[in-house]
Amino acid sequence: MGHVYGLQHSRIDGSDADYQDPWDIMSAFNDYGAADPEFTLIGPGLNASNMRSRGWLDESRVWKVSGDKGDETIELRPLARHDLRGFLAAQMPGGYLVELRVQEGWDAGIPRPAVLVHRFEGGHSYLMRGNSGSSDLIAGDSFGDAEPEPDPMSILSSFSRVDVLSIDAAGRRATLRIRHHTPVHVGLSGQAVDPMYLILHGAAYLKWVELHHPHEPKVTELQAALRALSREEQDAALSRARALRAHGKAVEEAIAELRS
Repeated sequence: MGHVYGLQHSRIDGSDADYQDPWDIMSAFNDYGAADPEFTLIGPGLNASNMRSRGWLDESRVWKVSGDKGDETIELRPLARHDLRGFLAAQMPGGYLVELRVQEGWDAGIPRPAVLVHRFEGGHSYLMRGNSGSSDLIAGDSFGDAEPEPDPMSILSSFSRVDVLSIDAAGRRATLRIRHHTPVHVGLSGQAVDPMYLILHGAAYLKWVELHHPHEPKVTELQAALRALSREEQDAALSRARALRAHGKAVEEAIAELRS
C-alpha cells in the first residue's frame, strides 16, 4: 500500500540496501511488527521522513532551528500521537528529522522506547546511527557532531548536535537538547567551495592556499573586494577582523608570559 502512494523501501545510512530500517513499515518483513488479533501482524509506523515526503507530516508540529545558533531543550511526543499536545518531530540542520517512538499501537513490537533520526534522499528514507553506533537512541545517547572544545559557538566552525536527556515512556515524552551553530562567514546566499579543497588534503592544500591566497593579502586587492560591499557589510567585516585580531593578540601575550 505504501508503494501505491509512492513510498520506497527504507534504508540505513551508509548503505543502498533496502529493508534496513526495522522501525519503519517500508522495511516490511524485516521490521518490528506487532501481533494483532484482526490483522495477524501490524506496524511499525512510518518514520517522519517518509511521512514528510508524502505531505503527511503536520509541519506545524515540527520543531525547527531558528537563527545562526541556538541551544534549546525541547520535548517530543510520540510521532503517532497526534492527540497529545506538543512537537511530534524536530528538524535539525541538514534536514534530519528526530522522532520519538514508544511501545504502543503500531509500534508495540519495537524493542524499547527510543528516539530515531532520519534523512530523506532519492526517494528513500535513511535511518541514522547515533554517536554510540546505535540507531535507537536512549537517554545519554546523542547524534551529530562531537562535543566541541572549548567553545561550541566558535565563529569559525559549524556545529549541530542533539542529546537525548530523558525518555518517559509512561508520560509519552522525550526531552532533547538541540544545539547548532552556523559559521559567520557563511551568508544567506551561501559561499562557493574551493574545488581544490575536495581534491587536495593536508599540507598539499595548505600550500595551494598559501600560493594563491597569501597570508599577507595586498591592501589594493582587499579594497577591490570591499567595494562590492555596502557600508553596513564593510562595518561587519571590520568588526570580525578586529575580533580575530584581539584573539590573536591574546594568544601572543599568553605565550610570551609562559616563555618569560
